Parts: sequence; structure tokens; C-alpha cells
Amino acid sequence: MTQSPKPPAQQESQSGFHLLSAANEEDLLRMVVRQMQDPMLQLTTDGTVIYVNSAAETLLGKPAAHFIGQKWQHWVSAPWQERFNDIFLKKNNKLEHQIIPTTEMTIKFNDRDILPANVSMSFIPSKNACFLITLQDLSSHKNEVQKLFQLASTDSLTSLANRRTFLDVLETQWQKYRQQRRPISAIMIDVDFFKIFNDQYGHIHGDKCLQRIAKELTAILPDKECLAARYGGEEFTILLPGHTSAQAQKVAQDLRDKINHLDFCKAGLGSDVCITVSQGIATETNGQYRTAEALLFAADTALYRAKADGRDRVNISM
Repeated sequence: MTQSPKPPAQQESQSGFHLLSAANEEDLLRMVVRQMQDPMLQLTTDGTVIYVNSAAETLLGKPAAHFIGQKWQHWVSAPWQERFNDIFLKKNNKLEHQIIPTTEMTIKFNDRDILPANVSMSFIPSKNACFLITLQDLSSHKNEVQKLFQLASTDSLTSLANRRTFLDVLETQWQKYRQQRRPISAIMIDVDFFKIFNDQYGHIHGDKCLQRIAKELTAILPDKECLAARYGGEEFTILLPGHTSAQAQKVAQDLRDKINHLDFCKAGLGSDVCITVSQGIATETNGQYRTAEALLFAADTALYRAKADGRDRVNISM
């Protein structure tokens, strides 16, 4: 039994439906992107931005006009610029395979405006094929991670690096400077008679005293590679990468003078109140210490000799 042909009106209706669908396909996609709560950008197949939804404007902090007509890859940090260039230059003509799964990268507007984000890109095989970029802000996540790292690596009382951080940095710098055959010095510092100070003036003044000493340690550091840390209790340490024993001794003597002249009158204590520190120095120059731990042990031994010799002095490990 043969099927009778469809009436002309029905044929025209279906044909009109397809024409209407094709004509409005791009508008429908644009409407969907506009309504999305996720930040999204629409790109041509050569990477030119043709639409930015309001969520993306809010995230990027710039109006859509700032991006429209520009190449998306210009805003992405290396090495992702090259990856996007490969896609948009159609080195592989199978555009439907050119997707980027959710990946962390950095969006750069200029040297000051940098946004860490999860970025994904999908291909839309419509009549006017295009790409859709979806963004997820990672800045708050990065800030939280940074805060947690800061808490984990910093002494809460003095804001110096804590012991664990110091030991990690010491090991890294030890390996680096030994390979370069350059010197690296460590200074161990102990506040003299600090228990007596605490007992006489109270723990609040004791804490403030440690904070003032920490401030002097930070100020005395010769360069950014050097590190001051609270090693524990009233004991501090300084790492001096690239510094000889003589240079480390100068840093220690300068610190000794600064500590000796701390004025506690503004804290309500008498003008006769004086704090001193004992210090021990060890320097690796020609392989005399087999490990970073050995270097630190030598500085600690020199410190205890300084205390045994009468305190308020600097002793150098030989």
C-alpha cells in the first residue's frame, strides 16, 4: 500500500518550520547564554568575542564592549595562548573535537588586573558554529588558600616565619647554594635571662618584648632571600644565603646593638630595663657541613658557647 503524498499546505508548514528554526537558532543560543548565571562568552571559530553575558561582565569587571571584537586568546596567560591559537587557526579542522575541559588558568587584562579562573570551552555546531567559554572565579579560593598557608607558616605572636617554615626554607636554600658553591650562613639567637624578665614584668610585657625583637630581626635582614624566624620560645634564627661568616657576624653585631638599645619606657617599664641576646653563627663555604641540619646544629652549639662565655655576645663556629 503506497502512502499518499502530503498535502501542499502541510509541506509548506514543515518547510517554514525549518526555515524559522534556522533563522532563530543563533538568537535562541544568545538568549540561553544571556540567561545563564555562569559567566560566559561566545566566540566565533577564529576566537573573536561576539557576546559577553552580564555574569561575565560582573566577574571580569569590564563592560562587554571591552571584549567584543577582540581575540579571546589575548586575555589568557601563557602557555594557554598557544593552545587557543592552535584551535582558532584551525590547525585541526575537526572543530567539534576542539574543546577544553575545566582547567585553571589566569586571565590578564594588564599587569595589575589578573584573575585566576577555571576556564572551559565547548564547541556549538550550529549553522553559525561558535565556541562558548565558561568561567569560574578562583580568586576567593586562592585568597583562602593563601590565608591558610599564612597561618600554617607564620608564628602568630611575632608574625615571623615559624620553625617548620624556617627548616623547609633552610633545606631548599642549602641545596641551592651548595650546588652553586656559594656560602650560606645561619644565626641562632637566644634572649638572655628571658624567664627572669617574664617573672618580673609579666607575660604580657614578655610577649611585647618578643614582638619588638622580631621587628628588629626583620629590619636587619640584608635582602629578600634572607629569612628571620621564631624558632621556639625566646629563641630566634636568621638564614643568610650567599653571606660569608664575616658578613653574618656584621648582621649579628648590628642586631646585638639594636637589641641593647631597646627602650621600654613607653611600655611603662623603667629606664634601667635592658634586654640582651646571645648569638651563634655557622657558615657553609667548602663542604664542611654535610647537611643543612649539621649547619644549624653548629650555629646552635656556637650559641651555647656564647651563653657559657657570659651572654650578650656573638660566637662563631669554627
